[in-house]
Amino acid sequence: MELFVANNRMIRRTTILLIFMMLTCSGAMWAEYTDHRNRGVDSLEYVLRNDPPREQADMIRLYDGLAWGYLEMNEEKSTQYAHAGLAVAEKINAYKSICNFHRILAMHHWANARYAEAEKELQSAQEAVGMMHECGNYDDTDIDDQASALYGTLGNLYNTLGQGAKALDYYHRALRLFAKHDWKESQVVAYYNMAELYYCMGNMSRAMDYLQKSDSIAVLSQDSLMESLALEGMAKVAKNEGKYDDARKYMQQVYDYLFAHPGEEGGSRSDCLVTMTDIAIEEGNWDEAEKLICENEALGEELHRSDAAFLNQKASLAAHDERWEEAEKYAMQAADVDTDAPDVARETYKLLADIYTHLNNPELAQLYNNKEDSIQAAWSNYAYQASLTEQEILFETEKKDMELANMMQHRRMLIIIVAIGGVLLIVMVFVMIISRRNHQRQKARLTLETEVREREIIARDLHDGLGGMLSLLKLKIANKEQDEAMHLVDESAREMRRVAHHIMPVELQQDGLITSLKNYAISVPGAHFQYYTTDTEEGPEKRFPSDIEIVLYRCAYELVNNAIKHSSTDRIDIQLMNEEKQVVLTVSDKGKGFHQEQEMDGTGLRNIRKRIAQFNGEMNIISQPGNGTEINIAFPL
Repeated sequence: MELFVANNRMIRRTTILLIFMMLTCSGAMWAEYTDHRNRGVDSLEYVLRNDPPREQADMIRLYDGLAWGYLEMNEEKSTQYAHAGLAVAEKINAYKSICNFHRILAMHHWANARYAEAEKELQSAQEAVGMMHECGNYDDTDIDDQASALYGTLGNLYNTLGQGAKALDYYHRALRLFAKHDWKESQVVAYYNMAELYYCMGNMSRAMDYLQKSDSIAVLSQDSLMESLALEGMAKVAKNEGKYDDARKYMQQVYDYLFAHPGEEGGSRSDCLVTMTDIAIEEGNWDEAEKLICENEALGEELHRSDAAFLNQKASLAAHDERWEEAEKYAMQAADVDTDAPDVARETYKLLADIYTHLNNPELAQLYNNKEDSIQAAWSNYAYQASLTEQEILFETEKKDMELANMMQHRRMLIIIVAIGGVLLIVMVFVMIISRRNHQRQKARLTLETEVREREIIARDLHDGLGGMLSLLKLKIANKEQDEAMHLVDESAREMRRVAHHIMPVELQQDGLITSLKNYAISVPGAHFQYYTTDTEEGPEKRFPSDIEIVLYRCAYELVNNAIKHSSTDRIDIQLMNEEKQVVLTVSDKGKGFHQEQEMDGTGLRNIRKRIAQFNGEMNIISQPGNGTEINIAFPL
């Protein structure tokens, strides 16, 4: 019984904030993996005071909501509820929740620069993740979800402490899990943080490599907020390399998105303006810089925040106007902000050194020059960068080993699949042979039945129609009734043509189904033929496969005869529709109709069904007593 359902995993993994900037205005740049849900803390506290849950698991959920809800609003309450939730979670060995509460406590220590305490809490969270593995009550996704967020937070902590090798190690651990589950937004954050690591040490080429990876994944994730994070990093690198046009282009995209969504990330809007101001200052565009500083100052009042980078910019603007005392004031305020961002601190010390040079205070100028040099040395020394290179090589080696292992596993799976496929193929061939033989037997039987039926129809037509006429003709000749005899000769000739048409009309072979049905309808009193097609191209008359034309013609012939004999109607409509993937024959009348359940299995209709089934056709009958009959026959093309 744990705290978060699956829907909250993505929120916790992917929400971006510059770590604890919203908590302490510390100015660090590392993007964090943390829960930024808006919780109704008032209603949760009301429940806690008036109707606390009886179940311990429900109580943990309540404390969790309060600890996260107060994270940015009230450190004391957030810490209090995190401790209370941790105590309950430890009683029932809810390791996932134990890990979560330790992370919250670590955040508060970190926000107050108590780094040792923060590290201790995160180590306790790691132990809880280890217990999630051992107890067997959690699936891989739950475990990897907690572990990856924890690794990302540890990477940020060691980055803050200047321990780049450790930071990179934890970033790569997190990245492996993000890639395993295809958590794209979290991969964006991991690559961004690694880029910031190299940016701080002045390795712009490596920083840009990681930022481009971050941006490409952000584009795939279709998350504009994530893409703006990567683009802002790319703008900073471009600015550092003097590529101001590229930097402005990147930042314009970020600005357009963030200010179109003001309720999403207030702090990010201010950071965006800070970066745009840096670009203007670097270019020497002081009017633009002053305009952006004013805009950011108004936003800062709205958000109740002000950070060292922004104060540095105000100091730079004052120094440009040679307002040295005002510049000193802003720079000292920036120095008083407990920032973990080395590039921001380095800029602060550089400004102070320049200010005190102009104020004729060489001792303080030298002091801040030394501080700037010490930061630069800490982040740029060969040993430090070499340790990061080792981590990169280790990660790439592990990545290749993992890819090789996956490739071998895929190969084994492929062999198994091919073997199973071979067996299935043999079985399928055997089944197809048997099925084909059965189909041939069935087709032969149906063909025989059809031929018998056709012969019965021809015999009946010859006997009832032509035979009766010839007998009557003989009688008329014997009585010397010449006019009547001649009329019977004409009728006999027409009947002979009708029977011949049924057997195989000549125009069906020569001119096709459409012409044959048209001529047939003309020969039947009350019959009307219409042809429709979805083909817009003009050309010769449409021809269908010869076997389908024969079947459709004979079906039309029999259905019309049935209508004449049984429907008591004076109009029969024959329609042929040529659609994109099928041809449909419809024979309908407005006669007396019938009960489908009683008469649908008559001999005539049953024979038609058998005939069209040989060509994968379908027949649909719509009829009710007194409402006529409509029969549709469709063949796929």
